[in-house]
Order: sequence, then C-alpha cells, then structure tokens
Amino acid sequence: MARRLGAPGKTVHREGKEREQCPFLQSCTATHAYPLLGYCLAYRDGRLRAVTIAEFRDHCTGPGYRKCLTYQVRIAQEAADAA
Repeated sequence: MARRLGAPGKTVHREGKEREQCPFLQSCTATHAYPLLGYCLAYRDGRLRAVTIAEFRDHCTGPGYRKCLTYQVRIAQEAADAA
C-alpha cells in the first residue's frame, strides 16, 4: 500500500521508495463492484473524474502525469491566475 506524504506529488510505497504521483489524484478504496482506484480533482469547477486502472497505473502514479491534458490545462490556468 502507498501512503501520501506532506509533499504534493510524492508517495512512499512499502519498499520505502518515493514514487511520483499527480498532485490532483485522490486515491480511494473500491467499496462496490466497479474497481475504482482513484479520481481526478484537476477540474476547477468541482467535477470529479474517475480514472481507469490503466490511467492510474500508467499516468497518475508515475512521471507520466505531466503529459495528462487535464493536468496541463489546470497548471496553465493556475499560472494565468498568478500572472
């Protein structure tokens, strides 16, 4: 199991190694038949987006999250607001 640290975008796994993770990913535990591993909080209007198992594995919990279009849009919006 992984647990979140105070630093955004970092997770520590059982092995003690840090692994990059999208700062907008909220991990969760599946409590029903649909296997939901996490959801995306990158939308500014409050919408949630369930991520697929493949997205969770290949993008959200690795350095590939920077290639995610939703992540890029959110970062660009925050940069525009800061300017």
